[in-house]
Amino acid sequence: MTKLLNKPVKIVATSGFSTQYGGIEAAMYVKMAMGILQKFPNDMLVFEMADENHLRVKLAGYHLQSGELIEEWEVQRIESLKVKTFWVKVDDYGSEYVITFLFPDEY
Repeated sequence: MTKLLNKPVKIVATSGFSTQYGGIEAAMYVKMAMGILQKFPNDMLVFEMADENHLRVKLAGYHLQSGELIEEWEVQRIESLKVKTFWVKVDDYGSEYVITFLFPDEY
């Protein structure tokens, strides 16, 4: 079972995200997000194109332990085909974290 800060994690995606990015792509984004969240436990990640050939991931929310607001901090950049900007939202439900993959217009 996947854990974040010693709590179980449930990973979900909106129907829009699942339609746009399924299978291998979705698995890659989940792996990337979990790797980043293990190092930088923030309640929001933004995946967006940095330029024509690079995808960047930025922190855009609150640290899950300290509550400190951390925004606009780029934590990863990789070569990528063009992707639509999406968010990874982490919600604390007490006994578990629910991590949702969604597009900004679905929030």
